[in-house]
Amino acid sequence: MTITVAITALLLIGAWLSIRVLFKEYPDSAIREARDTLFALRSELFELAKSGAIRFDSAAYGFNRSLLNAMIRYAHDVSFVQLLFARVIRKGPAARRYQKEMRAYVGRTHSQVPKPAQEDLDRIMLHADAAMLQLICTRSIAFSGVLWTLTACFAVHHFVGKAKASVKERMESAAAAATQAHHRSRVEESIDEVLESERVRNKIIPAIRIEAFRYMPEDQFANACAA
Repeated sequence: MTITVAITALLLIGAWLSIRVLFKEYPDSAIREARDTLFALRSELFELAKSGAIRFDSAAYGFNRSLLNAMIRYAHDVSFVQLLFARVIRKGPAARRYQKEMRAYVGRTHSQVPKPAQEDLDRIMLHADAAMLQLICTRSIAFSGVLWTLTACFAVHHFVGKAKASVKERMESAAAAATQAHHRSRVEESIDEVLESERVRNKIIPAIRIEAFRYMPEDQFANACAA
């Protein structure tokens, strides 16, 4: 009887720990990783301005820094269900007009940035979008399975592509992959593949940014809307 009770207790403790890891620790670690990435990108944006590539008092720097800060705050709340719900309740002429105005504002601030710095700014914000998209996938157990499936498919596709290449091309590809291995993971490459989707670029990423705008301080949010 005592052994049965002990085994039952151990099973219950194991089940509780498993549930906690899957539904608490795992999502929290995904949030921390995304926030760390966004903090690093914010520092990179600061260094870009510090180098003189863009001005600290420019609209582009102020807006994109505010957007990164908003994404850092939004990371605690973002999820596929939340994003889907937000898109449903924010449909209509007013919402579409607001999105159009915000995109126009972003375009205007971007055009004021010197050409060489535009690519750096685009890269920083694209990585921020990727971090948020990866967070949506990885904080959910179900979507993590989808992401790892995509990662496996991408790895197989990459392996088959290398197998078909010439010996020289394989060596060059291996050298390039080795150089990038310190900076990019398979998951990140899979996210980049997803970002190439027109639907993701035109629907999901704008939806993430629009939701993140709500996490800006009210004065910055109002100034952006009025610009």
